[in-house]
Amino acid sequence: MSDTSTMQRPSSHGLDELPSSALIMGLYYSSAEVGSAERRRLAHIQALSQRRVWLEDDCRDMTQWVSQHLGIGTYKARKLVDCAGAIESLPKISDALGSGVLSIDKVVELSRFATPGTEAKLITWAKRVSPVAIRARAQELAARDRDETNDNRNDRFFRWSIDEDKLWLEGLVPAEVGMPMVSVIKAHAAGLSVAPGKEVPGCETNPEEQRYADALVELVLGRSLETGERAVVPEVIVHTRLHESGFGNGVNSQGVVLHPDTVERLTCDCRLRFVLTDESGNAAGIGRASRDVPSWLRQAVLKAYDFSCVFPGCDCRRYLDAHHVVHWSRGGPTDFDNLVPLCSRHHDLVHEHGWSVFRGTNGTVIWYRPDGREYLPGPEPPEHGAVTQHELHLAS
Repeated sequence: MSDTSTMQRPSSHGLDELPSSALIMGLYYSSAEVGSAERRRLAHIQALSQRRVWLEDDCRDMTQWVSQHLGIGTYKARKLVDCAGAIESLPKISDALGSGVLSIDKVVELSRFATPGTEAKLITWAKRVSPVAIRARAQELAARDRDETNDNRNDRFFRWSIDEDKLWLEGLVPAEVGMPMVSVIKAHAAGLSVAPGKEVPGCETNPEEQRYADALVELVLGRSLETGERAVVPEVIVHTRLHESGFGNGVNSQGVVLHPDTVERLTCDCRLRFVLTDESGNAAGIGRASRDVPSWLRQAVLKAYDFSCVFPGCDCRRYLDAHHVVHWSRGGPTDFDNLVPLCSRHHDLVHEHGWSVFRGTNGTVIWYRPDGREYLPGPEPPEHGAVTQHELHLAS
């Protein structure tokens, strides 16, 4: 049995002996350092944006450039780019960020609606509320300023996310369309009963909301209440090896891992298509039989690259094309190891702008610029010697 007294304790950075008051002051100083660094980062983003550096890396805008170079999502990158431009005319909010009085999360939301005349009052308010409350205020003010006759009608979306065995739906449509949809769902739900089940702790759904969910499912899938038959039968593609049987964890078309129980339920009432794979899980291709990539082969290629475009830093996961690395016109086969997923923009880089992509035997992907230089994400090295210490000091 090991002696617990000899076990190494987690590092406390030498703070164990300090009183709480000293730790609190240290926390404030650290927050100020973080805020100062965030303010400098925004200044760098704005300066680079004014130079239009994204054009040098064939990015569509500054948001995509920041996303690639900082390794963050496009949503957060867009927030930083917008904030970097707005904060230049908000000196009080800029100082509040640099001194650690306000966090970057609060400043990003404040910069959406603050003005030089209102920023002092908004800082006092923002210090005592959460970033979520500031975001709600920004969204409310944006809605008031919107041109209802045009923007409201065009402002619509439908998105979803999967959390283990649950699918979360969220959508926005104009009221003149949404209210008839609600009426149809409510009318369909009136004839449904709620299946008995165990009450889930923390779940706020009620029987009426459960009937609405059931009605939406039946309306979308086209299942008849009288016969139970579906007008639309989903198709599930199964990648399997000859010596395997049964189902394990699954992956949907967006790369989300599904529990085996969910996979079993999906395959209970659907059309199954089996794809034979090799020992490495790679699907067999169709060679030169056709240039068109079959749906099952396309799904195998997407899965191999985490359902994302293979251009460095691109996080696009929708409307991806299966690109032939060796072009079909040059004898390239429609096989797994000759295909990579590309978004429409980076697909255009290859076919319209002279870029090229190479796929290694282990699946690694290398990009080359039109002049033959390998593309490496990140800042380009200086052309005339290293950065001087004076330049480094100014940049920091």
